[in-house]
Amino acid sequence: MEMSFYFLFKKWVGALFAPLPIVILLIVIAFILRKKSQTLFNTLFVCSFSLLLIFSLPFTSNLLLRPLELYNDNHTRDIAQFSHIKHIVVLGCKHHEEPLQPLVSQIHNCSFKRVVQGVLLYQQLTKLHQTTLYFSGSTGRINQIAEANMNAALATQLGVPSHHQIVLASPRDTYQEAQALAPYLSGKTVALVTSASHFGRAIDYFAQHNINVEPFPVEHLSSQYQGYKPSQFIPSAAALQRSERAMYEYLGRAAKHLGMK
Repeated sequence: MEMSFYFLFKKWVGALFAPLPIVILLIVIAFILRKKSQTLFNTLFVCSFSLLLIFSLPFTSNLLLRPLELYNDNHTRDIAQFSHIKHIVVLGCKHHEEPLQPLVSQIHNCSFKRVVQGVLLYQQLTKLHQTTLYFSGSTGRINQIAEANMNAALATQLGVPSHHQIVLASPRDTYQEAQALAPYLSGKTVALVTSASHFGRAIDYFAQHNINVEPFPVEHLSSQYQGYKPSQFIPSAAALQRSERAMYEYLGRAAKHLGMK
C-alpha cells in the first residue's frame, strides 16, 4: 500500500508540474486574490498567459528538450559490431485499451516507436545468434492490461516468437524496471530501447543494477540543427506537449539526484 501511494504521489506531482497545470493554478490564484489586490491579479494573469505563450513556442520546447535527448549513430552502424549483444530491452511507455480498435491504435506513439526499434534490432541480431526481447511496464493507474503485455503482443504480430520474449508486467517506473531486469541481465550488455529524452535516467538506473547498456534512442522530439525559422515562434499545441515532456523529464532527473526512486 505504501509503494502504491508513493507511486501515485509521484505521478500526481509529475502531472501537476507541467506548463498547463501551472498556468491554470496561477489563474485560479489570481482570481482568489482579485478582491485583495487588483495589481497582483493583473500581474498573475499576465504572467500565466505569458508562460502559456512561451511554453507553446516550438523554439522553447526545442530548447528544453535538446539537452535531454541522446543522439548517437548506433542505428547506422553494421549490426556485426553488436554481435556480442543477445538481449534487447524495450521499456514501457503508454497505451489505452479499446477492444474495437486495432492494437496499433491502442499503443501510444512513444511505445510504438520503441517496439518497432526493438523488433528491427531483433530481426538483425537473430541472424547472428538467438536473441531475447524483454518488455517491461505495468498497468498503470487505469488500464487492465500491462504495458509490457501490449508491447509484447505487438512484437508477436510483427513476427517475434513468444518464446523469444520475456514479459515483466509489474514494474511501475524506470527504477523498478531496471530492478526487475537485474536477475536476468546483471553483468550482461543489453541493447536498450527507450525515448531519447529518457536515456539520462535509464542508463543510471541500469548501471546501479550492474546492467551494461548499448543505447538505441528513439522518439526524438527536438532537432540538433533547427535554425531560427519564423515557424519556431508560432505557438502550437504540439510544442506545448513537447515542453510538458521536457519538464516531466527534468523533474524525474531532479528526483533521482535527490535520491528518490
